Amino acid sequence: MIKKHRIFGLLVLLMLMLLVCDLRLGWIQWRAEQYGGKNLIARSVMQRQQRLVLDEGRAHFVDRHGIPLTGKRQQGLAIFPAMIHSPEHVASFLSPIVRQSASSIQQQLEAEQEPFLWPASPFRRDTLALTETQIQSLDAAAMPGMEVVSYTQRYISPYLASHLIGRMAQYPERIDKRYTLELEQGRLTRNSQIGVSGLELQWNEEMIGVGSHALVHYQDGQQRPLAGLGSRMVGAAHELYPLRVMLTLDSALQYKLEQTMDDYMKRHQLEVGAAVLLDVQHGEVRAMVSRPMLDPYAAFPDKTAMTNYAVKALVPGSIFKTVIAAYALEHGLLHPKEQFECRGHYGKYGLMCWKKEGHGKITAQEAFAQSCNVAFARIAERIQAEELQAWSEHLGLLTPYGMLPEEEKGRIFLSPVSSGQIDGGELAQAAIGQRNVRISPLQAANWIVTLLNEGKVMKPRAVTSVQFRNETVKRKIEKVKLADSGLSAKTTRILTRWMTAVVEQGTGKSLRHADWALAGKSGTAELGTNGEQGSHEWFIGYGPVPRPRYALAVVVRDEQSNLTHHGTALFGQLFNALAAYDQPDAGRP
Repeated sequence: MIKKHRIFGLLVLLMLMLLVCDLRLGWIQWRAEQYGGKNLIARSVMQRQQRLVLDEGRAHFVDRHGIPLTGKRQQGLAIFPAMIHSPEHVASFLSPIVRQSASSIQQQLEAEQEPFLWPASPFRRDTLALTETQIQSLDAAAMPGMEVVSYTQRYISPYLASHLIGRMAQYPERIDKRYTLELEQGRLTRNSQIGVSGLELQWNEEMIGVGSHALVHYQDGQQRPLAGLGSRMVGAAHELYPLRVMLTLDSALQYKLEQTMDDYMKRHQLEVGAAVLLDVQHGEVRAMVSRPMLDPYAAFPDKTAMTNYAVKALVPGSIFKTVIAAYALEHGLLHPKEQFECRGHYGKYGLMCWKKEGHGKITAQEAFAQSCNVAFARIAERIQAEELQAWSEHLGLLTPYGMLPEEEKGRIFLSPVSSGQIDGGELAQAAIGQRNVRISPLQAANWIVTLLNEGKVMKPRAVTSVQFRNETVKRKIEKVKLADSGLSAKTTRILTRWMTAVVEQGTGKSLRHADWALAGKSGTAELGTNGEQGSHEWFIGYGPVPRPRYALAVVVRDEQSNLTHHGTALFGQLFNALAAYDQPDAGRP
């Protein structure tokens, strides 16, 4: 009897345990909530789907007129490798459509495991934009594993201001480290692309969207489409996203200047150069060009193409004489009518004038207009190294503005001025912008803006606001004054008059025939370090005179060092393009 009771008790206990487990499983299934930190239903579905992101939901850049610089809807070919059972057959079919060899297509189909958009070529990261004829051929075939889809192409050919805008790439490690919250919220995945240069990197946190749009294929264990599910788009449209980042650029003007610069550099076989155009009134970037061009979709861009020379600190040559002259005039160390004697050499430190026979007797204005090295070396004798360092810092020439992550610091001397290691030779070389002096084209252009704005040092900006999708402002970027340089109206009048003399009778007289009256200063920086040959040829200035609207800094690397000063010539051509753009019938927005 006791034995029967024990068996009955064990059966009851077993039934109770089964009931508890059944209730527990039912509760988990009914709630479908986070269990053990994961949604079990979602996890089971994820194991049976292939997901292809067609739009990251990332904010887009627009120019000052609202014209998109990123984000273009196009038709592309989505490939789901797991659903393709005969890569050889598909490759043979695709070859004449995408105009690529069947062997390379088959190789890629066999190498890929995750869904992808068919690339424009094996050496690029952008997607092939399908034509109507290609779409018709693909739709008619209706082959498993291939589907024509609408996707967002991030960068729009001809990739205007590519260095300024920057590029994106996949960095799972960086996402894991810096974007844990965005990962938890589903705003990013480990395979999402993030900004790695330019404004894409500078504004990356602001630009991350609220979620992506993706094409999802649901499959069973044998990778066959699930009945009733097939493929579908996931990710709902949001009223306020994606955001828009409003730039100060004028895209039509940017295009015109890039085209002009490319034509000139190709004609004269130049490869490296930059131009920065700032609006004088607001200190805003209207155009920024760096060459060689950065192709944001190049699979393996070289180091030179990756370098933004518009913000790289370079040897400035004689354009730095504008800084020396400003200090000497402002502090009573130079009289505008003072005369100098130039015999072609300074007499010490091995410093020579570019004019071997010398300029003879020359006034301060003539020394500036003719870019006399001897006269400016003598002026430098009157300036202490500490004073020149502090002056350059005060003008905003040595500190990055924080506009781009690639901005480089400027410098005057290699050693700290407090070290006592700066001798007369280094100071004399600094006076003509050689040896250890470095500034960027952006800093040089902003110095011209400072000069034309009564000595106010403005922080140049490329972004004015971040807007919601409905164009209401989420964040406004105000103009910032960095400092008052202390330049008097008298000094700025003298210096701008001297810059006009450069064009009228000095080293920039080839600009007298430009469409606008121009003023500025030329510079030739001899190279010889880091394997560089030739010279950096600069021209910085403004126009039109007498009511300046634009400040422009131009530099090109001339490895031949021929008789043509390409910095001056290109400066004139770019301003002619500006003048043509400014005509009432130019068709600008």
